[in-house]
Amino acid sequence: MDMIGLIVYQGKVYTQTGTKINPENAEDFIDQKLGTTKGNIDEWSRQSAYAIEFASAIGKCTVYSVKGYDKNFRIMTYEKISGIAYAEFFECFNGITVKSGADVFNNLKMKKNIKTAKYEIFQSWNYNNQQYKNASYIFFKMKNEVFNSLWNELK
Repeated sequence: MDMIGLIVYQGKVYTQTGTKINPENAEDFIDQKLGTTKGNIDEWSRQSAYAIEFASAIGKCTVYSVKGYDKNFRIMTYEKISGIAYAEFFECFNGITVKSGADVFNNLKMKKNIKTAKYEIFQSWNYNNQQYKNASYIFFKMKNEVFNSLWNELK
């Protein structure tokens, strides 16, 4: 078994995202320190373990709110070990009613905030080949026209 990383904060479960943070820029996202995770949850934990504030499946890490984001939606961990920064975003989708893509994508604040992007064609995804292609030409050399069109369709 392999459990997804998670943190319990204010009674909500926040799960680890696939969003990558450039270690050199990670400190720019830090807002307020919220606490430290406990590292007490694994695949065999009882439900009662999830009732503990800062219970987690990620070990012990410092948790912060993220600049520009509602802490009811996105929080982050940040640690510097031997001079190397480690940062992860965690998101909570509890209590969100999704009527359209905007209900999710507006919380992510993606529009005009993406610096790089990669994509994977269906065949690669379907066979778990993980063959990603750089989408910088599509998204950035065309002045975001394609991305903005996609964004409008998702909303």
